[in-house]
Amino acid sequence: MASHYSEMGSQERADVEAWLRERPASIQTLLRSWPPGCHVRAVEGMELLVPRPGKLGMVASYVEDGTLTVLDWAAGEVRLRADAHKGGLTALTFSADGNWLASGGATDRSVKVWGLSGGTKAAHTLPAPSPVCDLAFSPDGKRLAGVSRDVVRLWDPERDQEVLTLRGAPQRFWDPPFNPRVAFSPDGKRLAASNWNESISVWEAEAQTQDGRDARRRAASQRARSWHLQEAEHCLEHESPEHKNLPAAAFHLRRVGDAPLPGPLQARRERLARELERLGHKGS
Repeated sequence: MASHYSEMGSQERADVEAWLRERPASIQTLLRSWPPGCHVRAVEGMELLVPRPGKLGMVASYVEDGTLTVLDWAAGEVRLRADAHKGGLTALTFSADGNWLASGGATDRSVKVWGLSGGTKAAHTLPAPSPVCDLAFSPDGKRLAGVSRDVVRLWDPERDQEVLTLRGAPQRFWDPPFNPRVAFSPDGKRLAASNWNESISVWEAEAQTQDGRDARRRAASQRARSWHLQEAEHCLEHESPEHKNLPAAAFHLRRVGDAPLPGPLQARRERLARELERLGHKGS
């Protein structure tokens, strides 16, 4: 059951009202110009949902101990209050329809998805990298993306499943800390995440048909054959009495298989086979 501000949320409402008063011009400009259904990080620890231009809908806030509070600003109700994560929170995001809120833990390696129609328990708990620095729902609410300093994870919250792991520019151990961000395009066809080197990685995020999935599998298989060719060449390049790499080269060549290859790859496969035969390796 949602509770009215007068019963539970007076302090939260006062905090938000104070924040709005301090920035009357900027927040009103923001609310008028922000696309319907979008959310915006107002300040660290606070997330706003804008259901339509000029209207403030949901406000989610958290404190350092991990307590999460969601206010329905228009209705004057507390939609959710819960001890969300041990060790605090690092990320919040609303679904575009305002029915769901996702939160990321600072140290507990989890992302939780909360229904905002009542209750104090998470509807879904998903394993996640630590810390989760940012979260984003797809426009249709069917996918949830989270980013750490190393990877982007994509989940199907309804099924409690991780569906994809993505990597942009890998962070090196000597690089300074940074706060990555992740976002879907308004049409849900692209997913973008920021990298440590101030670049942005963009991936295709549109839901795949069966034909699309089959095409991706074929492309992955093609990349695998190219990789095995490269590894076989690397083994032969470093072959020596001290480094007996012929069996490894033969293994990678077998993994390439006998299926037809594009001309350049076919030439590399034949050259590798000849070199293994010349070196007297059997079973290649």
